[in-house]
Amino acid sequence: MIQSKEDLKHYISEDAKQYPANRFGDSILERPKHMIKRYLYFLRKAEYAVNVLQNKKSIIATFGKIAQIYYHYRMRKLSWKLGFQFFENVLGPGVKIYAYGTIIINPGASIGKNCTIYPGVTIGGKGKNEYPTIGDHCFIGLGVKILGGVTIGDNVYIAPNAVVVKDIESNSIVGGIPARKLK
Repeated sequence: MIQSKEDLKHYISEDAKQYPANRFGDSILERPKHMIKRYLYFLRKAEYAVNVLQNKKSIIATFGKIAQIYYHYRMRKLSWKLGFQFFENVLGPGVKIYAYGTIIINPGASIGKNCTIYPGVTIGGKGKNEYPTIGDHCFIGLGVKILGGVTIGDNVYIAPNAVVVKDIESNSIVGGIPARKLK
């Protein structure tokens, strides 16, 4: 969660490491990797506006609300093209999204740092206050569904099209419907 200007810079730099450097014409040609990188940039700026600016004194809080609305607008504009539905304070730094496509993450979920997410992923809650918690350095394959109040440890590989409804320990490979430990 972004709590200061230094955190904002750290999150943005960690996200940028996952994507190639901007080339001439990236924004004009709307290359997917560039659009994903821009989406994450606006997401981080919106997180900063929500967490830091709105907690300041009156004039800065007003500016924070305006900034949040602006960054939400920019995020949603890209969201329609990319198919993403994320909220603030869900993704850790250094997230890698390989391609555009439908990715839905519940606002109550928590995803650690340096995770890789493929399209078709749904990370959703089940009832009140039952949201997934995903550790660091996880791989979430194409079409994975993570449902309910499950906890997924660090360094977990979730195979494509798996449905996770139970906790997964760290350093595991899981797959299937429902997901079970493969290795």
